Amino acid sequence: MNKKFTKYFSIVLSTLIAAINIPVVYASSFIVNENFNNMKLHTSPTGYQVSDADSIYTVDINGSDDYCVYLDDKEGQLKLNKPFAPQTEVVNLSVDFMQKQLGSGTHINMTDRTGLRAIRLETRQNGTTLEYVSSDGSYSKLSDITPNVWMNVKVEANVKAQTANIYIDNVLKLKNIPFKNSVSEISYFQTLTPADKVSGHYIDNLQISSAKAPITIPDDATEISFTVDASGQGDFLTVQEAINAIPAKTTLPITIHVKAGTYKEVVTIPKSITNLSLVGAGSDQTILTFDNYAGKLNESGSMYGTSGSASTYIKGSNISVEGITFENSFKETGANNEQAIALSVTGNEVQFKNCRFIGNQDTLLLDGGSQYFTDCYIEGDVDFIFGRSQAYFQDCEIRSLNRGSNSNNGYIVAPRTSMNENYGFVFVNCKLTAQTGTASNSVHLGRPWTPSGMSVDKPSAAFINCQMDSHIKLEPWTSMSGTPASHGRFFEYQSTGAGAVINPSRPQLTDEEVSYYTISNVLKGWIPSFSVKETLPEEKPPVVTPPTQETPSTPEQNYFTDITPNDSYYDAVVFLAQKGYVKGTGNNLFAPHANASRAEVVVMLSRVLNLETTSNASEFRDVNIDSWYGKAVQACYETGLVNGVSATSFAPNDLISTQDLLLLISRAIKHLNLNSTVPETTLNFTDASNISAYAVNGIKICVSTGIIKNEGALLPRNFATRADMATLFAKMLQLASKI
Repeated sequence: MNKKFTKYFSIVLSTLIAAINIPVVYASSFIVNENFNNMKLHTSPTGYQVSDADSIYTVDINGSDDYCVYLDDKEGQLKLNKPFAPQTEVVNLSVDFMQKQLGSGTHINMTDRTGLRAIRLETRQNGTTLEYVSSDGSYSKLSDITPNVWMNVKVEANVKAQTANIYIDNVLKLKNIPFKNSVSEISYFQTLTPADKVSGHYIDNLQISSAKAPITIPDDATEISFTVDASGQGDFLTVQEAINAIPAKTTLPITIHVKAGTYKEVVTIPKSITNLSLVGAGSDQTILTFDNYAGKLNESGSMYGTSGSASTYIKGSNISVEGITFENSFKETGANNEQAIALSVTGNEVQFKNCRFIGNQDTLLLDGGSQYFTDCYIEGDVDFIFGRSQAYFQDCEIRSLNRGSNSNNGYIVAPRTSMNENYGFVFVNCKLTAQTGTASNSVHLGRPWTPSGMSVDKPSAAFINCQMDSHIKLEPWTSMSGTPASHGRFFEYQSTGAGAVINPSRPQLTDEEVSYYTISNVLKGWIPSFSVKETLPEEKPPVVTPPTQETPSTPEQNYFTDITPNDSYYDAVVFLAQKGYVKGTGNNLFAPHANASRAEVVVMLSRVLNLETTSNASEFRDVNIDSWYGKAVQACYETGLVNGVSATSFAPNDLISTQDLLLLISRAIKHLNLNSTVPETTLNFTDASNISAYAVNGIKICVSTGIIKNEGALLPRNFATRADMATLFAKMLQLASKI
């Protein structure tokens, strides 16, 4: 079992779990997995203890070579025991059970090595019911019994808690019911007949597995890590089990490692899940697959439809995926309603690295938020990358499958970009390849998808510095459902390869226009950690002293195109830009809603306080002294304003919480001799109990100096934005000007 709760201390402490002492149930590994088909017919099963070898033997009821064990009750009590290694945490039992004729007194038991019964199930009411025998001797009905009809009995026995869950035919009948007797272990499965003749019973498909008992996540944990392994050597057998075990409302970072294997299951990561890393063993080894398709009927008898056909759904946000194949294994035949999605993503800020996406029509649906793909492989034939998202594909292979046509082998993209969005799908340094035998000049780059109408949808796609093989059509953009290609915002820039041609039907971006297609612009201020981070220009921080001038005012010049005078943070951002404290993210953008990193905050801190270092080496291994933030980190460290997450690491790209940003502001206030004592202030925030102890005094200083108001919700453990950073630093400088 791999249950990892990494704990570390740093200036930026991770947020504690929202609700502590939450149980997490782990997967099981088989101790017994027996279908009796390898036994000798009409003899006692090997590996079992039997009270009468002549009356307990294997049979083949239907003559189908599917053996089971029969307890032929003639006279006296018959017992069959299966011993196994003692289990002291959780032991799970699954067994198929059938009575030849109805009769009371037949048992299914789980016992310790002395025979003391922890779990006792018994047939009663002339054999018409199966019931659980409680510790006080009372009975609880589980199910009716029909002669010569199999039923499956499952027991989840928690030895630590001395309770059990009991299922009949996969339906939960009793939950957390106390054991019949208190035991320190369970080490025997037992079935028996009563002393009087009842015509016997059958058992088959006996499975016994062990698991770790449900555990609780410590209230000081800073990370949750699960392992999924189909062989039973991990915490869970399926990916969905691991996702379901994530505690509700947790803000801890979560990592799910998915070991090598093919996992045939529909996986859904719900909206409530954030800050998750899903890590496979490699895209050639870890495969998530299923075979639903649009025209397939679901349990209610209606068709799944395109959106319901996905093998995996990612609805949560701030999710990273690496080394996994997402596949829809349905093979199209050319009939209608054969759309089959491998992956559907509607969550925001979801990134993929070294992943594969396998399907035919509609392989990859990106239908909301921002997504990033690097070093990935995507294959399909018709509209196999489609949806409303802002998505950036870097260094990926986009492979078209051969539909056998000489003129039309499909369409790569079908974006449905909103009229209000500047970008849709952007492909940079990608390779557009085709399956062997695909005809030249037969695959469209894409077509405009406008299901909400041309006044709402204005599809956008751009291929920048992409290599295109000969399968790409000379006129690659075409109409869709009556919407002409000209309605779309479709562009190329410096395409290469046999499929790269410049003609009137292939709009080209200018050098100036392509400069706006940055990761941060396309993804609305988000810069994925898998990408090469877009940084500020290398330059020496300006030499300034704490200002003595008036409070920030609104100048006529607008430094950034993504902020307006109507924004609450506008004055603060422009004031800081005037003083050279902020530079933006490039292309006249400030990205106010992007989360601030530790590096960005420390650079701002060093500029505002005019801190410099003469050191040519960094204190931290993960900080290059010559990087855009290297000198700032070292200067702030030498001044005692910041520490690392460890003795050797600073984690410059980690995001910073509100409480940690306020803590740094309070240290800057002390450094400027604006306030050096902690006031006797009661924090009145509605969520004051969520403030970590280490940050309380710093926040009190910020309250007493007027940096923040002592009211409402502070959201101390939420990540701070660049707008938050600018506002707080501007208020601190305003305070300095009044002293």
